Amino acid sequence: MANKKKSLESISIVCACMNRAKPLKACIGSWLLDKRINEILIVDWSSSPKLNLDNLDPRIRIVRVDGEKYFNLGKAYNLGFKLAKSSRIIKMDTDYFINPYYDLIGELPLRKSTFYTGNWMLHKFDGDMGFFRYTNGWLYIKKEDFLSVGGYREDLKGYGYDDSDLYQRLIQSGLARGTLNLNLMPLVFHVPHKEKVRVENYENKNIRETEQYNRNLCVNVNTQSNVDQ
Repeated sequence: MANKKKSLESISIVCACMNRAKPLKACIGSWLLDKRINEILIVDWSSSPKLNLDNLDPRIRIVRVDGEKYFNLGKAYNLGFKLAKSSRIIKMDTDYFINPYYDLIGELPLRKSTFYTGNWMLHKFDGDMGFFRYTNGWLYIKKEDFLSVGGYREDLKGYGYDDSDLYQRLIQSGLARGTLNLNLMPLVFHVPHKEKVRVENYENKNIRETEQYNRNLCVNVNTQSNVDQ
């Protein structure tokens, strides 16, 4: 019984990486500080050269996917979530840093029918430097809840709207959304970088264009689903 309870309460970090070894190596040390993290699963999405973290921590597991010319966030993270061994999962980008002065897991109790995300609207509180705005994709959720709505869409083209679409479907399924960095407590922050880095692994590098395309695709599908019901 004790082993079963421990398994149910275990936590995995899932991260997808394509040619982002440098920021990942800088941030992963902050992820390893919390011993409640049982596993750090990195999906290496055809990085060149092959991802090598030079870290002997046994909790780190790298899953390599070969033959992909461009990054596909949906496919990469869906694979990571499916392979993760824990019942609770924290989704991290390669440039997310866990603040060691706070207790991330303790501050965000993952109760039944809840999930937590970042919040881009807090950007005004950091002078729009990028520490808060780009944590919108951060996610803490029960694995079964993520899988029950099908995870991320895999047909989106380029950067943008993948997280908004997922959160909408999770809420529609009956889950309540909580917010990271509530009351400006900087539990997790994004390491700022230039805009071109955000799209360097996508075929279409026009953010405005890809965000609008993905938004239209998701909205049209959701509207049609409501009509079908």
